[in-house]
Amino acid sequence: SMALIARGDGEGRDPQLLRQIEEFGRQREGCQRAGNRQGEAAALLNIASTRLLLADLKDALDAATAARELSAKAKDTESELRELLLAGHVQLALGQVDKADALVRDGLALCRRSREARFADAAKSAVEGLAAAASAMAGASVAEGEGAVAGGLCALA
Repeated sequence: SMALIARGDGEGRDPQLLRQIEEFGRQREGCQRAGNRQGEAAALLNIASTRLLLADLKDALDAATAARELSAKAKDTESELRELLLAGHVQLALGQVDKADALVRDGLALCRRSREARFADAAKSAVEGLAAAASAMAGASVAEGEGAVAGGLCALA
């Protein structure tokens, strides 16, 4: 399970996580200079994961989306699925159930096209878990508001 750290104006934010983001940014730049798309995607996924821990949801989504685009160009399906799942979880945290559902459809299509059976079944299970969380959130009443988002995040943990 993952605990989100409340976002503030720099106060109360974990300095170690902020330093990690800086380091991942340097790694990304090095990979960009070397033309290493897969390395750049991995650095972006690390940035996205760390931003999620800090509850920087928009930045987490931006990094996960950029990582997914790079992995798709590199035809690295396993990484693309990992990045898609992170983006889907962030979409749920943002209350964007329709966007999470679209990522579920993309993920299931990737699983069907995958020739790598060794991870396709596990990936399909993970995508189906995201679908279940999205479905649970879609069924929540509007009056529940942020409570529904928190409940959806608990279902993911």
